[in-house]
Amino acid sequence: MEIFNVGIMEVGFILVIVLMVFNPKDISKNVKAVLKTIRSVKQSELWEEFSSTFKEIKAYPNKLKEMVENELDDEPEAVSEEPRVRNKQVPPKITQLTQEVE
Repeated sequence: MEIFNVGIMEVGFILVIVLMVFNPKDISKNVKAVLKTIRSVKQSELWEEFSSTFKEIKAYPNKLKEMVENELDDEPEAVSEEPRVRNKQVPPKITQLTQEVE
């Protein structure tokens, strides 16, 4: 199981380092301080701007796709109605069929 590309072994290693750096007595105080900092950052205007910008960037490929589809729908004359023929001679059978259709 991986969360943020960090496996269980890495999480265990991080916890051991945290226990070595901070006293077990101070861990609760440090966790509260970290959570308070995270809460204040998430409530700030900078975080709101960051999250809205991230959402816009994430939605940008879909907007581009819609714009291209709308452009193609709006300009049907851009597509040639005449079929492309490699050698300029049209087979007689096709000529006959087109005359029957008209």
